[in-house]
Amino acid sequence: MHIKKDDPNRAMKFDFSLRAPNQWAGVVVEVHGLPDVDGKAVPEDMSGFKTLSLQVYATGIEILRLSAISGERGKDMVMTYPEMTFKVRPGLTTYKVPLTAFAQPAWVTDRRVDAKDILKKLTSIHLTAFCDQCVIGKQGMVIVDNMVFEK
Repeated sequence: MHIKKDDPNRAMKFDFSLRAPNQWAGVVVEVHGLPDVDGKAVPEDMSGFKTLSLQVYATGIEILRLSAISGERGKDMVMTYPEMTFKVRPGLTTYKVPLTAFAQPAWVTDRRVDAKDILKKLTSIHLTAFCDQCVIGKQGMVIVDNMVFEK
């Protein structure tokens, strides 16, 4: 989508509807840094960067989750990748997320990995609009622009 009429800049937008009751409802968008090769995500070494900066406008939810994904790990990590959550503020807001904030969920005990190892072979970032233990349905939208790793 275009943020402003006649502006060549484009942002990513998705609408969501999370139905309740639901213990772990979420909608995920996967962002690849490099184009896929032969249908597979290409890993990048992002371990030398300090922050992930992104602009977000969101309605209908209070928090978003970012997950650092590596398809090169050799293990089926499923939902146990390093992640972090942040509170959504009103309006189009820039968030600067320190890469040191990414950690596996505390409940993961059998597949522990260091987030630095994932960042060495990062294939994508997942952005998730979610609600844990939803007791009422939630609807809204998320707009993301200028997702950039910074040193």
